[in-house]
Amino acid sequence: MSGIYTSTVKLASRLGKKYFSSISNSGALPENPQRILWIRLDHIGDGVMNVPALAALRAKFPRAEIDALVRAPFAPLLDGLHLVDHILLGDSPRFPNKPGAMGRLNALISLRKQAKKMRGKYDLAIDARGDDVARLAAYWSKAPHRLGPDRIFYEPQDAANFSFFMTHLTHLPDKPRHAVINNWKNLQPLHVEKVRFQWPVSPEQNAAAQRLLDHLKIDAPFAIMQTRSNDRTRDWSAEGFAAVADYLISQRGLKVLLGGAAVDIPYNNHIINLAKSTSGISNVAGELPLAQLPALLQKAALMISVDTGPMHLGAMVNIPIVALMLPDLALRHYPWGQPHAALIAPSGKMKNISVAMVIEKIDAVRKNLLHPDRERVMVRVLKSTFLYIFLLKAAPHPSPLPTGERELL
Repeated sequence: MSGIYTSTVKLASRLGKKYFSSISNSGALPENPQRILWIRLDHIGDGVMNVPALAALRAKFPRAEIDALVRAPFAPLLDGLHLVDHILLGDSPRFPNKPGAMGRLNALISLRKQAKKMRGKYDLAIDARGDDVARLAAYWSKAPHRLGPDRIFYEPQDAANFSFFMTHLTHLPDKPRHAVINNWKNLQPLHVEKVRFQWPVSPEQNAAAQRLLDHLKIDAPFAIMQTRSNDRTRDWSAEGFAAVADYLISQRGLKVLLGGAAVDIPYNNHIINLAKSTSGISNVAGELPLAQLPALLQKAALMISVDTGPMHLGAMVNIPIVALMLPDLALRHYPWGQPHAALIAPSGKMKNISVAMVIEKIDAVRKNLLHPDRERVMVRVLKSTFLYIFLLKAAPHPSPLPTGERELL
């Protein structure tokens, strides 16, 4: 069945690009679009990594009406950022709200109905992923200008897809690059300027997180563990998390919170049962709405996480992270701002990550455990020092940072 589907997609892609292509990269995109549709119909973590680009888009067009078409799980996070005027909920056959063939069909029908409401409303539609479903939604919106990547980052250059639905394409390089950078590069045809972004936390969200800590009687530094991903191939082991929790409590003097959604409560309880230091571990899965999670994360001294949405939220509030990751995603999905935070699974299998490897990685960031701001302070000091040398001696600018993130500095 998958072979028939793949062949059908290839044929449709070939015919579409030959006979129905809307691509007109030589034409100009609007300099000052008044109504923009931003489309991101996938996972929470992918949406989080696209927020810096969305913030740059808003900074470029502060008076434009920007609407976001997103899946329901990501909507509460986006709502608190005040970057868009309206949030439209959409389902996707690739990530349907309900599983199975009927779930995918219903998602497509639902998206078609949503698109009818959007028809003719927008000057510009932006596919923020390179996804055929987003391209179809952009096409159905009848926006005269439709911008998006030529492919999803993991697809080959000659991938069969429906990019012919777009009027303008940005081209992803073959070399792996962090998703935050790719997302920003997708907006380059609009001459969007680079911006620095940190996830905002409101006083109300901060108060809610503090009430939870007070309820748990936690008044000392703590680590938070995100123990599960929606993709089980990215999960580690309950035994491993229990052993690491014991280490943090006995050797680092930290309390440990086990995070997650309500569905993760039994798994986290299993970890607590495996651990020796049960008095220092609390299960907070499902205790806070997703929109309030950044407030809790920014209070943590350390985060240990598999590759999941909350890990990317932790990166956006600048807490030290040890990220347990598969190799094919580590270069593109490591915690933003922390290129050395990823602990890559040997031989591409999460079970090959040992407890000793995780502890070693924790020790590598131990300087930040009780002083999470220390690294940022040192960066500022170094930048000031370089500026001082430049002004006094007319020295050339220092070498750029040794990571791809220098593109957004």
